Amino acid sequence: MKSFQTLLLLLLFAAPCSILIAQESAPLIKREIGVRLFNFDNFQLIYKYQKPSGKYIRMEGLFGSLEYLDSRTSDARSSLNFGFNIGSEKRKPIVDQLQFVHGWQPGVGISYDIREAGPNNFSLGFSLGYTIGLMLDINEKFYISLDTRPFFVANLGYGNGDLQNIGLNSGFDIDNAALSVLYRFESVSKKGKK
Repeated sequence: MKSFQTLLLLLLFAAPCSILIAQESAPLIKREIGVRLFNFDNFQLIYKYQKPSGKYIRMEGLFGSLEYLDSRTSDARSSLNFGFNIGSEKRKPIVDQLQFVHGWQPGVGISYDIREAGPNNFSLGFSLGYTIGLMLDINEKFYISLDTRPFFVANLGYGNGDLQNIGLNSGFDIDNAALSVLYRFESVSKKGKK
C-alpha cells in the first residue's frame, strides 16, 4: 500500500512538471495581424504567420464593402463585395530595421449589385498578384509596410441568370499601393500542443 501511495505521489508531481516542460519545448510560431489601407478609403484585414522555412503565409480579406449610388442620370444601385487573398511572403534585410518583401498572392472576389432599374448582377473574380514592398520596424511589436501588387484579374459577370461578360485585366496600378500597420506576437504551434 505504501508503494502505491508513493507511486501516486510521484505521478501527481511528475504530470504537471512534464506538461510545463512540454509547453516550454513546444515550437513558437511568429504571427502578425493588422490593417492594410488603400487611399484611406478602403481597407483589408491582414494576418501572417511564419513557416519553419522562414517564409510567411499572408492572408488578406476584405470581408465586406457596401456601396450605394443614387444618381439622377443613371439607375440607383447598391453593391456588396467580399474578397480573400492568400499567398507567401519572403523577406530580405536591407538595413537594420528595413526589409524588402515580395511574394505571390492569388485571390478571389465576389460582388453583388442590386439595381433599381435593370437586372441584378453577380460577379466572381480570380486574381494573381505579386506583392512588392518595404517593411520598417517601429519596435519589437509593431511595424509598418508600404507595398504594391502588379496583378492579373479574370472576372465573370452574371445577370438574369446568364453569363453576361468575361473580363480580363492586368497591370501595375499605383492605386493598389497600400500602407499596412501590423502587430507581432508569438504563440505555441498547434502541432506542438499535445
